[in-house]
Order: sequence, then C-alpha cells, then structure tokens
Amino acid sequence: MFENLTNKFEEIFSSLKKAPSLDENQVDEGLRGIRQALLEADVSLDVAKAFIEKVKPKALGSRNYKIYITRRHGC
Repeated sequence: MFENLTNKFEEIFSSLKKAPSLDENQVDEGLRGIRQALLEADVSLDVAKAFIEKVKPKALGSRNYKIYITRRHGC
C-alpha cells in the first residue's frame, strides 16, 4: 500500500517539477492526483480533504514567491 502511494506521489511531483513555473490549474491538478492517491490508499475522505485544504494555500504561496523572486532578479 505505501509503495503504491509513494510511486503515485513520485509521479505527481515529477510532473510538477518539469514545469518552469506553476499556475493555479497545475497546482489543482497535482492536488487532485494527491487526493486520489490518498483515497486509493484507504485514507478517509475527511483526512484527504483536510490535507489538501492545508497544502493548497502553501503551494500557491510558494508559487507566488518563486514568481516574485524571478521578477525581482530578472531571471
């Protein structure tokens, strides 16, 4: 069970890392995959939802920080 969950997370993060920058749709797609992987691993729906709700703002904030740094330094 954990091996399958690990593999799915690795696939999701690998696809997200390939993008030079992430928009909100890409973050949503990645989080959808994570939620699905958690549910397939028999994590309760409430726990999966709570996890996604906690991670999403951080993921979007991280994206905004990367855009800010890139623009500020002209990269």
